[in-house]
Amino acid sequence: MGWKYFKKLLKAIRFTDTRIVLDVGKEDAYEAAMLYGKVQAGLFNTIAILAGVFTVKLKKADVNCIFDEKKFGYDVHTLVRVRPSTLIAIGFCTGVNFLKIYLSGRRKKKRAAKRRSKELAANKNEVKATN
Repeated sequence: MGWKYFKKLLKAIRFTDTRIVLDVGKEDAYEAAMLYGKVQAGLFNTIAILAGVFTVKLKKADVNCIFDEKKFGYDVHTLVRVRPSTLIAIGFCTGVNFLKIYLSGRRKKKRAAKRRSKELAANKNEVKATN
């Protein structure tokens, strides 16, 4: 129940019919072009990261550069499709991983407490034997 299976389950979540249109602009042409390049790189890197985790199907992804006008606008539409069985499986895997971590921590605490109590009992016995 590691990351590999969790990632497979996340791939079952689908973003379809995704349309992204960004309008960016500055009053200076150089600054507008630089902003356009930064936004373009950021948008497609973000889409690549999301596509690595989820299933993403793009219909349109555009960045429009507007000169002589200070503007930042966006229009984003997408459909998210998930099967109920996928949500149940993700919840189950997350629950199992949580229990695995929680129970192992609890066992370690119990073992440490037993060791401490045995050490205290041994110390008391030594003190009694020396008196």
